[in-house]
Amino acid sequence: MSRPGQTHTPALHRVLQWALGLSLLCVTLMICGLDAVDLRVYRAGAIQFLRDSSRLYAPGLPVEGAPSLPFTYPPFAAFIMTPLAVIPVKAAIAGMTALSLVLLYLVMRDLGPRLAALLPSALRWFTAPIVLTGLVSLTGPYRDSIGFGQINIILFSSIYLACRRWGLGFAAGVVVGLFAGIKLTPLALGLVPLAQQRWRMIAGMAAGFAGSAALMFALAPALSRQYWFEILRDPSRIGGIGYFDNISIEGVLARLDADSKPLWLGLSMVVIAVTLLALWRLRGVLDVPSQLGLGSACMLLISPISWSHHAAWLPVIVYAMLFLGSQSGRGRAVFTGLAVWLVVLLGFGVRAYGKLVGNPDEMASPAWTLFSCLPALTLAALLGACLWRSLLRPVESPA
Repeated sequence: MSRPGQTHTPALHRVLQWALGLSLLCVTLMICGLDAVDLRVYRAGAIQFLRDSSRLYAPGLPVEGAPSLPFTYPPFAAFIMTPLAVIPVKAAIAGMTALSLVLLYLVMRDLGPRLAALLPSALRWFTAPIVLTGLVSLTGPYRDSIGFGQINIILFSSIYLACRRWGLGFAAGVVVGLFAGIKLTPLALGLVPLAQQRWRMIAGMAAGFAGSAALMFALAPALSRQYWFEILRDPSRIGGIGYFDNISIEGVLARLDADSKPLWLGLSMVVIAVTLLALWRLRGVLDVPSQLGLGSACMLLISPISWSHHAAWLPVIVYAMLFLGSQSGRGRAVFTGLAVWLVVLLGFGVRAYGKLVGNPDEMASPAWTLFSCLPALTLAALLGACLWRSLLRPVESPA
């Protein structure tokens, strides 16, 4: 029996929502290719780690069904991925895809109602978890992550769910730290607990990250020294920094022929300061998803290489903008417009725009160079807008 005043989605609506969501997921799986080249590299790294770890960071590893490619992750990643070495490639692809989509659905179960409260009533039908899962899966970062067999969706979803389950506490920090041991970029999320003065989460991050590194120094000391003191200093192993799909500050500088470490470091410090100040001034106001949205936008900008498929954080970045916009009066149009524009850029997909251009000569043109810088500029504008909003009179606390 329903309680007085409580309404339920009619059964027909639920059926239609599941039908639409599953159809969108099928479309995603059909168009993304599922060649899983990155997953094949993970698997090659795991196999090499088990056979002869001293050659894990060779210029190229033998990759089943793909050209020889380098392994670019910390040693802990190769250790964690060793189960991939003992199962067939097709089984690994199926497992990674299924796990990514299940975790994404769990995130949308939490984020959907929050988005529904911010969107016009005509759009709330589409915030059903399964519909959102299908819609998000069609965006550029998710299409590419699924097609490449990337860990991005698992990383984002696990951190999001941990922070929603345990708040900004020690356990959530351990999860973030462990994933940072696999892929370093989550360390930037430490700005969130730092601004909130959540020292337990910072301690958890330190414990998880240091624990992963210490474990590998115990298991493979020479390999660990090689990574932390040699490989880490060479981001070019991941790919060309100036490639149009790199949406970070350093990617923009490289495309503008202005790449220099001091300039990149200086701009990164500015972005970190803006993010930290905005988070600090809005402490106690922003909910956890919004805080993660601001932290992840900073993370994408300051990392030397942030391929567009690393932007699996897009849902929480957009949510953070809509949340602030809902409490910003006349500034609502600014936040909503920036959120929509980011969805246009990353939702369709940077790589998809690149395929439309197609001609390498045109891709080197000033117009295309400027266009390829727009995702980074938009992320920077989002953080700037958040700081501007935080400097105005305090926003209302969320319900």
